[in-house]
Amino acid sequence: MAAWPVDPDALRALWRAGGDRPLAIAVSGGGDSLALLALLRLAEPTRPLLALIVDHAIQPGSAHIAAEAAQRAHALGAHPIIRRLTWPGAAAADQASARQGRYRALAEEAKAAGAAVIAIAHTRDDQAETALIKAARSGRWGEGGMRPWSALPVWPEGLGLWAARPLLDVSRAALRAWATDVGLAWHEDPANANEAYARVRARAILSANPALSERLATHAARAACAVGRRNAAAQAWINTVASFDEPQGGVALARLPTDRAGLRGLSVLLGAVAGDPHAAPPEAVARLVQALKHGATAQTLGGAMVRRRVNAFVISRDPGALLGRSGVAPAAPQPLVPGAALVVDARLWLSTQATGYEVAVTPKAAWALRRHGHWIALNAADDVTVQWLTAAHVRHVLGRRDGEAAAPFASCDAGKGVQQALGLLS
Repeated sequence: MAAWPVDPDALRALWRAGGDRPLAIAVSGGGDSLALLALLRLAEPTRPLLALIVDHAIQPGSAHIAAEAAQRAHALGAHPIIRRLTWPGAAAADQASARQGRYRALAEEAKAAGAAVIAIAHTRDDQAETALIKAARSGRWGEGGMRPWSALPVWPEGLGLWAARPLLDVSRAALRAWATDVGLAWHEDPANANEAYARVRARAILSANPALSERLATHAARAACAVGRRNAAAQAWINTVASFDEPQGGVALARLPTDRAGLRGLSVLLGAVAGDPHAAPPEAVARLVQALKHGATAQTLGGAMVRRRVNAFVISRDPGALLGRSGVAPAAPQPLVPGAALVVDARLWLSTQATGYEVAVTPKAAWALRRHGHWIALNAADDVTVQWLTAAHVRHVLGRRDGEAAAPFASCDAGKGVQQALGLLS
């Protein structure tokens, strides 16, 4: 058999990370994902392996392509699961919405099947292409590349799920050569030749400049490493100054941040309390901190509010974001379906076996239960389980598993010579 393009022990580690649960892999039907599936099955011939196939329902014939991918996945020893996306009304099925829909579908199917880790077949070439696209769009370099291990990039559906990318050091050419040698067949997506897509243009640029592709991939990996270090420092700051015992998912702060790690930590806390899948913009967070240091009693940002309290500060949900204001609709009541978990405001998890409950916002801008017209405090109903997700959201954004110690990171010195490509995608 042809030499493995990746260490099989690195693949076996994915099962160990998921404990006794099955391992899931995102399968598109293309050569990269089917090659990773084959490698995973060779590394662990008997452990349960799920092939999650998302039919984006955008291109003609997508259902047939998904069915063909499922057949190939089954032949390689995986249990295939197909999920077809729907686009109600005039919803735009652009690449950004397709990506979000894909990750939501992967999350939902993985959870339903009991998986905690989803393997994704991103290669070193994907790393370089992503780095070039990000830099061309933002005008800034070094925003961070893909990491071998990270939280699934969707919230709240991705709660407790992790994306593993074991091929980030493997070139697409080496992976496809292995796949050809072992006789794999796959689908070639015609969209990969459509230069209307930025990724296709990036791929063409880097195919013609292999040295540039190598520098970009190396720099992106170092940038990802730097993000990991910043996130670890932010988590350490949070562990030192933050308490998650405030009502309604709020957070108490012993002090305001004084350095970049603290600003990053506060940014993530604000996003988590607001139920925003993204951290608050760092420039806006810095302005908020300065206002509070100069005597402001309260500041709002992105759906969260920071209030001064004796010798401390409290982060809570901005009341206007719940009750409604100009341009913002009030939060709508949502029914609790017996036996089905519900997440509201992207930060409050509820579950019950009883009937007749709904969760709604009181006139005082607090979430509460309501049953048969009567308000009930969240912690006063014995037959409803309630959990605030603020701390879990923070760990998700910072890529930290519950109880996990900070991992050592490699050197993150930035590479050189990448600016020449930034204008080529416009």
